[in-house]
Amino acid sequence: MKQADVERMIEKWTEGGVINAEQAHLMLHDLKTTTSEQSGKKLVTILSLVGAAVLTAGVLLVIASNWSFLGKPVQLLLAVLLPVVPLSIAYYIAEVRQSTSILSRVANIFGIGLIGGALSLIGQIYNLESGYQTLMLLWFVLSLPFVFVYKRPENFGVSAILAGLAIFTWILKFFGSWWSDAQSLTITLTVVLLVYCLALYVIGVSLRNSAVWGSGARVLRLLSASVGTVTLFITTFEFYARVVTDSGYRDAGWIPLSIILNVLFISFLVFVLIQAVKHQEERLVYSVVRMMFIYLLVKYFTLFSTMLDTGILFILGGILFIAGAWLLEKNKHHLLMLVKADERPVTSTPGEPQLENTNLKDHE
Repeated sequence: MKQADVERMIEKWTEGGVINAEQAHLMLHDLKTTTSEQSGKKLVTILSLVGAAVLTAGVLLVIASNWSFLGKPVQLLLAVLLPVVPLSIAYYIAEVRQSTSILSRVANIFGIGLIGGALSLIGQIYNLESGYQTLMLLWFVLSLPFVFVYKRPENFGVSAILAGLAIFTWILKFFGSWWSDAQSLTITLTVVLLVYCLALYVIGVSLRNSAVWGSGARVLRLLSASVGTVTLFITTFEFYARVVTDSGYRDAGWIPLSIILNVLFISFLVFVLIQAVKHQEERLVYSVVRMMFIYLLVKYFTLFSTMLDTGILFILGGILFIAGAWLLEKNKHHLLMLVKADERPVTSTPGEPQLENTNLKDHE
């Protein structure tokens, strides 16, 4: 719910006599203050994380440009100290000083990013031929303990992404060449990515109500929705169905599979939309709606030449969209009850007046 919606609700309560003018003034003041603080924190977090990523790339490039001029002892010392120093600083600020400064988060991400650089440098020093598959796997394994140390959402996201990249690279290594067996590789990648997406979602749902892991679980759920959307969106194209069915240009055996995959993609979007509405993920709702619009626009231009297939696809898609809207409307009272059940009662500290008939949550 947006700030303007909450303000209108407070005005409605005031007009209906639920709260008085003084209470409404205090609520509006607290709402504006909280919204401004949350917006500022999000902007600072985004800028700091982007800065940490850019800083990591810059440091690695500077070292790589002067790598040949450094001796073996200096190279080894740099490789070891690269991640150790920023991670130690992050631990000192966050755990020893118990500070919530943005510097600890920057040092945290900076150090985890440098783990990959340190592994690459060590591999060059000792001429290891382990390959990027082992690099990604070790990078993920070494980043995982910091999820439990800091318990921050960015650690969840980085480790989950590294795990996905490690799985992806090992699959490519197993098949050797990208085009050696395109059909088997395509099917394997699709299945593995969907299993990976499901695993992220299951972990994210199981930790949803955890006071410690709740924010990290939300990152996993959002990442799951993103990976699943991209993967299933790729499967809706004609080339994917042709590769999987090994159909030639004049063959029509790919059409039934393509229709099934398109229906599966639409069903997935409807499922994500329902979950987003149920749990008040407003931005995710807008993202799903935008993805639906992009999908329909792309399919209109890519399938317009075959009007029968396009017509069948749009009929099925329209039915699913309408069914999803009907289910949301039919169960809106049940969803509202679930939302209210998840709300925590407002408690007041001693000496402060307690407002009756109000239960505000944090709003963006």
